[in-house]
Amino acid sequence: MTTTSDKPKRTVAKPPRAGLRKPQAQNELSIRQVGNRLQVTADLNLEGIVELKDVLEHYEAILKRLSGRETSTTGISFLITHHQKAELRDRGFTDDQIYTMTPEEAHRLLG
Repeated sequence: MTTTSDKPKRTVAKPPRAGLRKPQAQNELSIRQVGNRLQVTADLNLEGIVELKDVLEHYEAILKRLSGRETSTTGISFLITHHQKAELRDRGFTDDQIYTMTPEEAHRLLG
């Protein structure tokens, strides 16, 4: 005895071929720091790659500090010393100008 089913046949959608994927509207980036290691998951377009590069450079500095291998290339401190303030005054800057200066600006002006 043969029976026929009234159920429709199941069709399975084929995955899209490579290169025919619809462009993704947003970049997806997930970075998890575990000690001195990073776990990175990304689904990016060109703009997302630029963002990933910036983020990884930031994490590179953090991981170097954590590992004790940080090397300072700028040598700029977080404050303007009394000696540097005196040098700036000698170069004609007022106390008000020095007060509003960032340490980076002061270091640049002093060479």
